[in-house]
Parts: sequence; C-alpha cells; structure tokens
Amino acid sequence: MINVDNSGSKSLDEIWDLARQLGIDYNNKTTKKGLVELIESEKPNTLKNQKSFKWAVLSYLHSVDDHPFRLSNYTPYEKKLDDTGISYPVKITAVQKFANKNELIINVFEWSNESLDILHTDSRLYKIDLPVVNLMLYNDHCMWIKRMSALMYKQSDQTHGGKLTCLICLHHFGSKRTLNEHIEKCLALHDGKCLVKMPKEGSVVKFKNFMKMEKVPYVVYGDFDTVLDKNTDVHIACGFAVQLVKSMGKSLRFYQYRGEDTMDRFFEELDVIERMVDEIHVAEIIITPEQRVV
Repeated sequence: MINVDNSGSKSLDEIWDLARQLGIDYNNKTTKKGLVELIESEKPNTLKNQKSFKWAVLSYLHSVDDHPFRLSNYTPYEKKLDDTGISYPVKITAVQKFANKNELIINVFEWSNESLDILHTDSRLYKIDLPVVNLMLYNDHCMWIKRMSALMYKQSDQTHGGKLTCLICLHHFGSKRTLNEHIEKCLALHDGKCLVKMPKEGSVVKFKNFMKMEKVPYVVYGDFDTVLDKNTDVHIACGFAVQLVKSMGKSLRFYQYRGEDTMDRFFEELDVIERMVDEIHVAEIIITPEQRVV
C-alpha cells in the first residue's frame, strides 16, 4: 500500500501506473496526493481490516462500475459466501478450502519488488469450468486483480503479442492457441506426470540417416553456470566446465573456470581442445582390393 507520508519517493507516473492496474478511475487533473489518497481508500481491493480477503472475492463476484471503492456495495452479499471453519485473516493454506466451499477457483499472487509472484494456485485451475478469481497480496492487504494483462504488462515483452498469461507459471503468450498448447504441458508438469504424445494410428516412422550411426571418436561435454541480471532478466555466464572424452569413455581433458570473462575463456579452451585432438595420431586404415565391396 502507498502511504501518503512516504509517497514522495515515488513518481507521479508510478502512482498513475498502480492506479491503472487496480482499475481506479482518475483524470489528468488529479494531484499526486489526491491519487495516493484514492488508492488508500480503495476498500474493495485493499481493505484495512482482517476480512480484506472476503471483500476482494466479493468485489469480483459483485463488481460495480459506479464508486467501486465503497464497501457498502458488497456488505449486502457478505453472508452469501460460505466461510465455515475459515478464520480471518485467511491463511494461504486455507484458500483452497474456501474456494471449494464456494465453488470458485481462487489464485493468490503477491506484488513484490515491482513483479508478481505466485503464492497459491488452485488445484482445479484449467481443469473444470468455474469462475476464476485472481487475488493479489500487497503490503498484507488482499485485492482483486481486475485486469491481469495490465498488471503483467511490465513483466511481459510489452507488445501486442504478450497479453495472455498462464496463471500456473506466469509465462506470456500472444494467442489463445499457443496458450492452450502450453497449458496442457504445464498442467502435466505440475501434476508430476510425463506428457506423452502418441503417434496417429497408421503413421510410420522411418530412419534414413544411417551415416549418423557411426560413433564419433571424441566428444566434448560442456556445462555453464549463470547468474540472473535482475534489471534485464538475462542469464549471464559466470562459470563453466568442459571435458574431452574418448569414444570408449576415457576422459582425456577436464577444465573448469569461474570469472567475469567466462565466454572468452570457454572459446579459448575449445581452441586448446581442437589442437589437442588434431595432434592425436589416427591409425591409417588400408582397405585391400579383396575387402572392397562393389
């Protein structure tokens, strides 16, 4: 939650961006202080009491366009939710129980360090047809995510091709087709199953690259360590290990390195291995006329 007292550390653009993500109506004449106060009073999404989880769910089930921040829009429906055996504030471990009782699919995320993290994924997500409620925990307050695409904009590639998000792993997709193909694999992975795609009935698999069956005399195995740049989300190589192995399994050379110039040292090591292999004597094979097959 943004506090008026410490909002000076955030720019007006950042506060506008948060207001858009929360679905708060404002205009260009709204002052920075006024916008912060409006966000602080966004009661259905960020209630300052122990029942913010319930109000967030009700703000989805009974959403209104006119003054959505007023708690009075949702109190008439409070008793319609079954929270038997649920204590407030709701623990993450009790979210699935609450969702099952009310025939809802509830996913909970957390906004931290300018990005969205997963706290709870409903076990029935993408498996049965029920209303899906996406909630976000922000500074110990629960809120309904009105538009996931707006909230995930900065984490996506920020183009028209990244508007659809898998709620299991938060990867982005440009079409429903690619999203649905991914969901099938994502569900199998998270359920601990191996997704096997069987060939169509009557299909034939042929192997024709017989030249690739010949065993190569030497193989180089390499493995890299990387660190993640938090500013660019790019993996940067920080170390490697390479090993030259003879076809019979004997190791001829092993080298490992860690440092800032990892890639330069890696290619230097490949040059060393290349020269080493070139110097290895290879017996000349002589085929007599009798051995030749016409």
